[in-house]
This record gives sequence, C-alpha cells and structure tokens, in this order.
Amino acid sequence: IHLQGTEYEEVSYNIVMDQLDVECNDAGGIYAAVERAQITNSIFAYNGADANSHGGIHVSGVVGHWVHNNIIAGNGFEANHPYDIYVDRAVETSIEQNGFARISFQGNVQPDYFIVLGNPDSLLNSGAINVEVKLNKFRSAYPASPFTAIKGSAELSNVELDDNIYHIEGSDTRFTFHEDTKVTYS
Repeated sequence: IHLQGTEYEEVSYNIVMDQLDVECNDAGGIYAAVERAQITNSIFAYNGADANSHGGIHVSGVVGHWVHNNIIAGNGFEANHPYDIYVDRAVETSIEQNGFARISFQGNVQPDYFIVLGNPDSLLNSGAINVEVKLNKFRSAYPASPFTAIKGSAELSNVELDDNIYHIEGSDTRFTFHEDTKVTYS
C-alpha cells in the first residue's frame, strides 16, 4: 500500500487503515507519507522479501501517526532496510499495543529492527519529534539476525518508552538511542 502525494497532488490527510491483512508482499507492507495516518487492528507479516525492498510499516510526513493494536511479524527479512515499523520526518507519533515477533528464518544475517525512529542514515530532512512507544510486546525466538527492538537516530527528539514488554533472546537489544536524544522510560 503506497500513499504519497506528488508535486501536483496534495498529501493525503486523516487516512484510516483498519482491519487489513498485509502479508508476503515482496516490495513491503505500507508506505504512508501522509498527515494523521491511523493504522489499526491489522496484520503485517513477512513483507519485504526483495533485496531492495523495505519492511512492514513506514510512516513519513508531518503530523500525527497512530499505529495501534496490530500484529507485526518478520517484515523486511531479506530487505536492505529490515524493520517492522519505520518513522521518519514526523511529529507526534504513537506506537501502542502492538505485538511484534521475530522467529528463525533463512535469510541474510544483518542488523534488524522492530522499530526505527528517525533516519539512521542521517539524510537531510530526517528525524522525528515527540514519539510514544507504549504497551507493546516484543518477542524473539532464535532469529537469524541480531536485532534491536527500538532504534533511534541522532535526529530524534523527545521519546517516551512506557510499559513495553520484552521477551527476546539474550543476544538481542531492547533499545538504543543516540546519546543526545531525550528519552524517558517507565
């Protein structure tokens, strides 16, 4: 699902995507460059198998993304950019009550992420401001690649990590942020 304005069209506003089943798409799951996207009550699994593809949910734009109550598993498993959720160029984003899972699979062994906040490649106009990641469940069972549940770049400001549950392998990492990023935990 690709939602993006062009130079001749306005960016979409107040998009609701509810009760979707997006699985096994080689190019990836959702790319939404919109304002006020709501992605809820859906399944995103094993999207992004092509070598040049992305992962599960990529939200980018200006204001207000809400990713809530989804089942998200194994996206970007052979992609150049493996992730389940990627948030960039966004203000006021909430990622709440989602279930994430990584299980053993055959594929490239490379760094892997459940959630990427901001652009780790430090491109222009990147980053995210005021992001909440709360009440999510992160699970892993012998994935081929080492991974970080939540990764934040240097262009990230004001992150709240509240009441997340991690059932991941000991070699994997719960979260990592740039040293200058303001992060609060509970």
